Amino acid sequence: MRISDMVCSKCKHMKVSHIVTSYSKRYTVYCEHPNISPTKIGYTIIGTNCPSIKTKPRWCPLDK
Repeated sequence: MRISDMVCSKCKHMKVSHIVTSYSKRYTVYCEHPNISPTKIGYTIIGTNCPSIKTKPRWCPLDK
């Protein structure tokens, strides 16, 4: 996979964490890359473990 094709949902450093609300089943998504401190990316799509972000953040360490 090319770096330009990288999105958070395909990255091995993306981790799904604690549930935000029990009713909607949304989880918090974090980037746990070893070169940065754990950083919140956003939330999952309701009912799935897939993050709602469709690209990668500008600060992504894999882009450098």
